[in-house]
Amino acid sequence: NGVTATTNPFSITVDLDPDATIPTFSTPVATADGFTVNVTNYNVAFTATASVSMGTIASAVPVGAIWALTVSGLLETQTATVTVTNSAVGYVSESASVTAGPRSVPTPPAPVPVPDPVQRSFITSLSPTSAVEGDSPIVVITGGFVEKIVNIDVGNKRLETFSWVQTPTTLTFTIPFHLPGSYSIQLYNGSAPVLAPQVFIINKFVPIQPVVTPDVPSPVVPTPIVTVPTAPVPVVPTPQPTVAPVPVPTQNTQPTSVMKKISTVQFSLNTYYLNAAAKATLQKVAAIIMQSPNKVVLIYGNTDIQTGVDNVWLSHQRAISAFTYIRTFLRGKTIKLGWFAATKPAVAGKTQAAYAKNRRVEIWVN
Repeated sequence: NGVTATTNPFSITVDLDPDATIPTFSTPVATADGFTVNVTNYNVAFTATASVSMGTIASAVPVGAIWALTVSGLLETQTATVTVTNSAVGYVSESASVTAGPRSVPTPPAPVPVPDPVQRSFITSLSPTSAVEGDSPIVVITGGFVEKIVNIDVGNKRLETFSWVQTPTTLTFTIPFHLPGSYSIQLYNGSAPVLAPQVFIINKFVPIQPVVTPDVPSPVVPTPIVTVPTAPVPVVPTPQPTVAPVPVPTQNTQPTSVMKKISTVQFSLNTYYLNAAAKATLQKVAAIIMQSPNKVVLIYGNTDIQTGVDNVWLSHQRAISAFTYIRTFLRGKTIKLGWFAATKPAVAGKTQAAYAKNRRVEIWVN
């Protein structure tokens, strides 16, 4: 990198390609969906560039030797590497990197055990005992409920305390699932279960094929000329090939910069089944997409920040519900899924109105 000139008895060394400053960093500070970090030796004499291996990066205006960088768009289990490069004409470029991730969601405290009360309740019947896929069945358990029912588990989900109605002889609530399966129902008064679990079954929906009956002509009235009537040839319907349903995607996909959001479907608290309004919205969106040149559709599930259920699982189920319904209307389109729990709020804040807008599925196209 240098040239040495010797003139007896002196020598002079000239460095033709000096090195740029190697970037140094502060300790990263985790945020809800990423982290912040400072370059602590910013020098205006060099051109500094920053890149990130995952998520997005934003930079502030440098203040003295401090250049603040912010990384966002990460999930709880993800990390990202920020690389900063200093360069200038006549200098050898130098780079340095730092790796960090978002802060972890704190584990909720263990529930305080409640002494078991005396078990004096009993169950006589469950009605109905089954439903069809896609319904939101309301069930009534008849019995004698001397003790107050404080918890109801359906499958692997515990119902919210305000979602059932109890009288001295009945207990009424809505099954929170609509996919096929067998779901165990267990009632609790305190931490003690009320007798044996009841089983509720959701059957797979099987469409009824219409029976096609060939038209039978009216009998021909014979004339004086005796003729032999010709029997009509029955019309046999041509069987239609069965189209296999599009399988549920397993890749968790994030919208790209070239995609755009065209619609949103809202959900009730801690649920992922589609009501009539949501289904109508998805049908209208599907019709618009089929008339457009867009080839890729992203169904993007989200939740609010409230606890009580696994929000990653819930956002995934919301995306699957919308996918399962809309896929029959999007022949020839590529459908992808994304689920991001509460990490992508549409509205900031901790009000009921903000929670309601964040419980959603977004439809993106490209």
